[in-house]
Amino acid sequence: MEEVLKTIMSSLAQEESRSISENVTWGQRKRFADRKVSLPYKHFLGYEKGEDGVLKIVEEEAKIVRMIYKIFLEGKTPLSIAEYLTENNISTPAGKNK
Repeated sequence: MEEVLKTIMSSLAQEESRSISENVTWGQRKRFADRKVSLPYKHFLGYEKGEDGVLKIVEEEAKIVRMIYKIFLEGKTPLSIAEYLTENNISTPAGKNK
């Protein structure tokens, strides 16, 4: 009898997990369709949240982003890019100097 109870409980838990997953997926798709994207703006270099809630480019930070891509395309590794940024006192998106 205990084995049957475990099987039933397992089935219920699996169905609940599937249901939650579907609800989360639906919610994410709905937000994207409504153009309501959630971003960690405080840690998102080159952008800020505009007055209307839409991404707004922060030109000073965007220059850093362009520089990072340029250096990367020149063949530098992420570690060497991070070291370059640190050596040149370029803060993280959160404003920290490593």
